[in-house]
Amino acid sequence: MVRVLGESLRELAPETAGVFYTLFDPTIKELVIAANQWFVTSQRGILPGALAHTCKDCTHTKRYRANGPPGQQGHAVAEQPDGAEGIGLGNPENPDPVADLLHNLPNVQRPETLVNGDGERVVRMAVMDGKEAGHALCNAPTEVPCRSPPLDFKQARFCDEHSAYNQTCGIVGCHYPVVQGSKVCARPTHQEFYQKWKARFGRTSVYAVSRAKERRTLNPQAAALPQAPLPPMPTLPADDPATPADGNVQHTFQATRTHCIQTLTWACGYPIAATKFYVSESESQCANWLRHLFPDDVSYLRPDYLAYDRACFLLRHLVTQTPNSPWVQDVRLIVDAWHYIGHCVSDILCRSRCNPAPTDGSQPDLIINEEVDGRQVTRRAFNTEAAEQLNSWLDGYKGTLNRMTDYNFDFVLYCILFLRAKDWEHRKGEQERQRLRGAAIREEREARRAERAVGEEAEEGEEREDEENQADVRDGMDLDED
Repeated sequence: MVRVLGESLRELAPETAGVFYTLFDPTIKELVIAANQWFVTSQRGILPGALAHTCKDCTHTKRYRANGPPGQQGHAVAEQPDGAEGIGLGNPENPDPVADLLHNLPNVQRPETLVNGDGERVVRMAVMDGKEAGHALCNAPTEVPCRSPPLDFKQARFCDEHSAYNQTCGIVGCHYPVVQGSKVCARPTHQEFYQKWKARFGRTSVYAVSRAKERRTLNPQAAALPQAPLPPMPTLPADDPATPADGNVQHTFQATRTHCIQTLTWACGYPIAATKFYVSESESQCANWLRHLFPDDVSYLRPDYLAYDRACFLLRHLVTQTPNSPWVQDVRLIVDAWHYIGHCVSDILCRSRCNPAPTDGSQPDLIINEEVDGRQVTRRAFNTEAAEQLNSWLDGYKGTLNRMTDYNFDFVLYCILFLRAKDWEHRKGEQERQRLRGAAIREEREARRAERAVGEEAEEGEEREDEENQADVRDGMDLDED
C-alpha cells in the first residue's frame, strides 16, 4: 500500500504547482488525508490542466445562426428514426410560466468565448452525469442526515458521535433498548421483522446478485433452470407504534452510503472533475458544484454548452432561483441525446431550450450537415454521452470504491480519473502519430508516383525525339535520290 501510494503521489506532484508537504513520518491515513487536502480540496477536485483543455472533438469553430429548411420542426433531433422526434411543443391547458420567462433570455452568444490560433471564436461542450457509487456513512436517524463515516467500515452502522444508537432498537421510531446479540428490542414483531430482513438481505450483497445474473446470462442451461423464490419482505403490523402512516418502515440495520459520484467531462471524453453527493442528485447541488468549479475568475473557461440528462430541471431551478446566473445567461444547457428521447414532448421548456440537436438552424453549433454518397446527412457535432461512457468505465472500480474509507475513496477516485486523462492523452497522441505517419507515407507515395511520371515523360520525350531524328534522316535520303 505504501509503495502504491508513493507512486501515485510521484505521478500527481509534477502536475500541480507548489510543493506538497506532510507530517514527519506520517501514517498511511495521515498521508492520504494530506494528499486529499493538497490535490483534491485545494484544486476543487479539478484534474491538472483540465479546464483549459481543447481538442477537435470537444472544441469547434463558432458557427452562427442560419435559416433552416422551410417547414422543418425545430424540436426534431438528428440521427433519430422517423417518428421519434415527438409531437407538439407545449400544453395550452397547462402553460409553463418558466417557459414564458425563458423567451426573454438571450440565445447564449457570450463574447468571452475562447479564440483559436487563427483568431476565430470557438465553442466547447462539457457533459455531466451521476454514477451510483459511494462509501459508507453513519445511518443515525437524525433530522439532518449525518455525513460522518462509521467507526468501522465493515460492520459499524454509526459514527463516534452517534454511537449511542447502537443501544437503541434499530427500527426507527422505537426507543427501547436492544436485546444482546440483536439489533432490535425484545418486541416479538420487531424480532420477526429483523429475522425476515436478515433472511432476505443479511447474507446477500448487490455484487453477489450481479455475479449470479452474469453467470446465468453466460450459461444458457443455468438460465433455463427455475429460480428459487426469495424470502418475503419484512413488514410490521399496522398497529405497531413504529409503523409510519405510509407503511414504509425505516431501520438502521446497516450503514448507509453516499448517493452518487457526479462526474464532469469534456465531450471528447477528457475528464474534468468528480465529486460525491451525499443524499440526492438534486438540481441545487449540481448548480452549487458548477459554481464551485467555475468561479468568476475563470469565467472564460466555462463551457459554452453543458449536456446533462436533467438539464431542463436544472435550467428551471436556475431561472427561478438565480435568473442572472452565468449558467443561464452564458451557457446553453441541453439534455443528452439518449435521455432527450424519453423526456415529455409537451414540456416546452425542454423542447425549445434543451434540445441537443435542433434542426431549425437555431443552434448551428450543435449539428453538422455533410454530404455522404451524394445525399445530405445531419449529425451531432458533439458527443453528449461522454459522461455516460466515463461512468460505464468507472463500473470496473465500483466494487473497490464501495468498500473504501472516506479518505481512501476521495484519493483513489481522483487518481483513477487522473490516469484516465493520461490514458486519453496517450491514445490521442498515438492516433495523431498514426495520422502523421499515414500522411507521410501518402506523401512519399505521391512523390514516388510523381518521379515515375516524370521519368516516364522523359522517356517518352526521348522516344519522340529519336523518331523525329529518324524521320529527318529518311527525308534527307529521299531528297538525295531525287
